[in-house]
Order: sequence, then C-alpha cells, then structure tokens
Amino acid sequence: MTVDHSAPRDARRDPIDGAADAAARWARLGFRAYLWGYPAVITARTRDYATDPTRRDGFPPNTFSHSAALYTHEDRLIVKPNNDTVYSWAWVDLSAGPVTLTVPPVQRYHSFQLMDAYTNTIGYVGTRTTGSGGGEYLVVGPGDEGAPSSGATVLRSPTAHVWLLGRTLVDGPDDLAAATAIEESYRLTGPHVAPPSGPAPSPHTVREAGLGYFDELCAVLASDPPPARDAEFLAELAGFGIAAGRVPSVEITDPVAREMLGAAVGAAHDWLESYGGATTRPGWSYSTRLGDYGADSLLRAAIALRGLGAVTADEAVYPTSKYDADGERLVGSNEYVLRFAADELPPVDDGHGFWSITMYDEENFLVENPIDRYSIGDRTPGVVRGADGSLEIRISATPPADGTANWLPAPEGPFEVTMRCYLPTGTLLAGDYVVPALRRA
Repeated sequence: MTVDHSAPRDARRDPIDGAADAAARWARLGFRAYLWGYPAVITARTRDYATDPTRRDGFPPNTFSHSAALYTHEDRLIVKPNNDTVYSWAWVDLSAGPVTLTVPPVQRYHSFQLMDAYTNTIGYVGTRTTGSGGGEYLVVGPGDEGAPSSGATVLRSPTAHVWLLGRTLVDGPDDLAAATAIEESYRLTGPHVAPPSGPAPSPHTVREAGLGYFDELCAVLASDPPPARDAEFLAELAGFGIAAGRVPSVEITDPVAREMLGAAVGAAHDWLESYGGATTRPGWSYSTRLGDYGADSLLRAAIALRGLGAVTADEAVYPTSKYDADGERLVGSNEYVLRFAADELPPVDDGHGFWSITMYDEENFLVENPIDRYSIGDRTPGVVRGADGSLEIRISATPPADGTANWLPAPEGPFEVTMRCYLPTGTLLAGDYVVPALRRA
C-alpha cells in the first residue's frame, strides 16, 4: 500500500524547463495558472451552476437544497458522490452580511463542512465537533465583526463565498424518510443575495474554456481575494495581465500570448487528469492531508478534479484503489476478492463511525448495476461474515457464483473503488492503516 502524504516530487517540476522565448514563457505561465486556479474556478462554476435560476433544480444563494434520494448513476453534477449520506447543499454569500445555520438535536451522524472559495475546509458543525445537541452558528465573512445573536457560535470565513456541505447518515432506502425529515429541520437564514444571471457554464467543461478560463480566474480573485501566502505567484500573474478585475481574453491582444494561454488550459487539464495515474501501485492509497492544503496547490487541484469537497482526515479518510495486488488495472471483466480478517476491519469510532466501499467508473461517477447497489460496507443489509469474523467482498461486472450478498457490482471495463471511513481512529487517522489489496479470484 502507498500512503500519499504529499504530491510526488516529480509532479512539481516545471512543465517547460529552461524556456527562453516568449511563446514558451506564456505557455508555462498559463500552465501554472491553470493548476493553481482550477479549484477556485471549478468551485465558482459549481456554485453558479447550482444556483442558476434558469435550471429546474437551481436554488438561490443562502438557502438549503436537500437531497431527497440516495445518489445513483444518473447523478453527474459532483464527482465521487457518496451513498452513505444524504446531502444538504448551501452556497453561502457573505458579501451582504453574516448567515446563521441552525441545527436541531440529531442523534445520528451528521456534519456540516464549511469550505472557502479555494476548497479549504474552514470548520465543521456536527457529531464530531459540536455533538448531538444542536445549536446556532453565525457564519461571518472577512472584515465583518458579525455581532452574534444570543448563544450563537461564530464561524469565520476568509472568503465571502462559502460552500456549506451537510451530510446526514442514511442506513439504506428504508431509512431515507427519517433522514430526509432531519434534513428538513436544518435552517439557514441570512440576507437575500441575487443569483447569477445565468445560464451558468457546466463544471465539467472547464477544459474547453480556453482563454476565457483566465477571465473566470480573475473574477474569483476579485470576489474572493486569495490567501496572502500566494502573493508572490499572484504578483507574477499580475505582471502578465492576470489579476483581480482584469479581463485577459479582451485585454491581452498579443496573438502569441493568446494562442499559448488558450492552449495551456487544455494541456494543463490533460496533465492534471494523468497526474498520479502514470504508475501502477498495487493496493490502496490515501492521504491524511485532504481538505486543508496549505501551500500545496497541486494536491488541491488534483482533489478538486477527482473529489471536490473532500473532508479532512479527522472527519473521514478515503482510501482508493485502481490496481489489484499485482499492479494490474482493475477491470470488471475480472472477479476480485477483498478479504478483511476479523482484526483488519477499518478502525472507526465505536459510537458514530462507519465505513463503506463505493464503485466508480473512469469518470468518477456511480455505476449502473442490476441490484442498485452502489456501495457496500458495515451497514449493508444481508452481508455475510465468516465464522471467524472475517469479511469477503466480491467485486465484478457479473454476479458471483455463490450469490450477491457480498457483491459490489462493477462496470465491464476499468473502474476504481473508494473506501469511506467516517470518524477514523487509530492507525487509520495516523495514516498507517493498510487496506487489504484486491486479488483476482
């Protein structure tokens, strides 16, 4: 198993070494700017797309949208959705003043993750951090003192835009009504903010933005000034006309610069998609550094592409595997066995912790299957344990010969699996837990 505590060293190399001519300098700058800004741009696109009033399921800023069903293969807005919880979404805009989150007492796992405009997790409300008793929480933007109402806990954001992503445990379809009733009891109150004029571009077409990508990046820099630690790089971008309030697609007129910047968007995105996938690493890999990336802009971009909205390790850890025990790519035409000895099951909190394994296709979406099972874990009804307490999960495109009780369906072609371990403890939280490798049956 490989535990990814940081980005590989070779991935940090400048994509164009020793470039001297203007075209190469523009290409290099565009490449770096794309990787640095991708998380903020895709977050802004996702926000505008979700709150677009021209869309049937759009909802205004500073209001909740609750999922009333478990995610399926038909849901393709956010990559790598989970099937353990129902979601409560809110795109908070603090530009007109603070917003108040009210949570009633909830006696099951729940969490509200607050992320800034650059995908950093800035705080939580829920089981792990604030308990099951509920409360009132005032979300305050930069520069706003935010006088709290009586008894409210103040949560401060470094950016005016905040992604509030709630997760409430649901134990399968039979528990859905109870879970959604809890969702409906959550409250979000604050000033009215106008939604985007729309129609908003899709979050899945950033690669096709070309030179316009840099207009979007400049818009984010204006609405949500970035952390001071990136000032040196941003000063370099500003020297080339990429800065808050600028419109590079109009203001940059040099044909070489325009061509190189536009081409850099597609090249950088393709490189980002291949990042981390060039080597075949047997077993599972995971990081305990997700959700709060500091100065590691490359890891931030990679997670924004593959798992936008990932939580920090103290809330959950996400081991992922694309390769079997022999380093071969996982494909559904094979059958795999994932065996946990009784003492090898993921270490999670005894009270509210839980774990599952979810199947994803090559685009990181859920996979259509004949038994409507998108994940399997410690709460899956009917799963059979061995007499010694061990657990064997079968993974394949066709049902195993011994039945479907322990079957996680896969597509015929390549796939990857992600294990979600909520409220991890011990070796898992420390990054030392070894998930058993998938072996060909």
